Amino acid sequence: MKGIPVLVTQITNISSGNSVTFKYNGNKLIETTDGELKSLYQYTGNVITQIKEYENDELIKTADFTYHKNGTLKGIRVDGTRENYGHYTEEQTFTYPTPSTIVCTEFELYDNYEDQKPHQLSTVYTMNKGNMILKKNSSHEGKSVELEVLKSYTYDKNNNPYLNILGYDKIMPYILESYDEFMTGKNNMTSYKLFQHKQPADLGLTANFTITYNKNNFPEKIVSKYYNKDGVLYDHITYTYNYNQ
Repeated sequence: MKGIPVLVTQITNISSGNSVTFKYNGNKLIETTDGELKSLYQYTGNVITQIKEYENDELIKTADFTYHKNGTLKGIRVDGTRENYGHYTEEQTFTYPTPSTIVCTEFELYDNYEDQKPHQLSTVYTMNKGNMILKKNSSHEGKSVELEVLKSYTYDKNNNPYLNILGYDKIMPYILESYDEFMTGKNNMTSYKLFQHKQPADLGLTANFTITYNKNNFPEKIVSKYYNKDGVLYDHITYTYNYNQ
C-alpha cells in the first residue's frame, strides 16, 4: 500500500467478542463502528475539527475542535444527550504552561439539573516524549475542591496502534476521556496506578498490560489485568489488533 502508513483497521475484545472497525481516506480517519455505535470524523486541512457520534443511527453527541495558530488544541465544545440526564453541553479550554504540561478547564451544564449551575472540572496532563505520564483530575464547586485524583502511567518504546492516524494526537484529551486510554500516546501503556491526592489512604488501583507485537512493532495482542487495592485481580481483558499491512 504505497504511500499509506500502518493503520489500525480492527480491534477485537476477545473477552466480549465486540469489535471496533476503522475506515480511512488515506491516513485520515473517517469512521469508526462499534456495534450500534458509530463515529464520523471531519477534517479541516490536516486537523480533526468535528466528531459526530451516533447510536442506532440517532445523533447523540457532536464535538467541535478549535486550534491555536501553532496547531495545539485550543478548545472543545460538546453538545449531546445522556440517559437519565438529557441534553448537556461541555466547554473545554486548553492552556500550555510548560512544554510538558497541558491544562484543561471544563464546564458542564445539564438541562435537567435543578440549579442550572455549571459544574467545573480541571485536568492537568503531564507529558513526556509524546506520552501522558500523569493525569490529575479536580472537581470544583465554587472555590472548594471536591475531589482530586491522580493517575500515573508507564509505557513501552514501540508504536501505538493509533500513531499514524492524521491529527489524532492533537485531540488526545478528548480521546482519553471519551474512549480509551490505549488510544492515546506515541507508545503503548504498560501499567497505570490510580490514587487519591491529599488523602491518607492510597486507593491502590493498578493495571498491567502485557503486549505482543507484530513485525512492524505495533501491538497485535494486549492482555489487560486489573487489581484492587489489596493486589487481588478483579478483571482481565484481551484485545487483538488488525492493520492495513
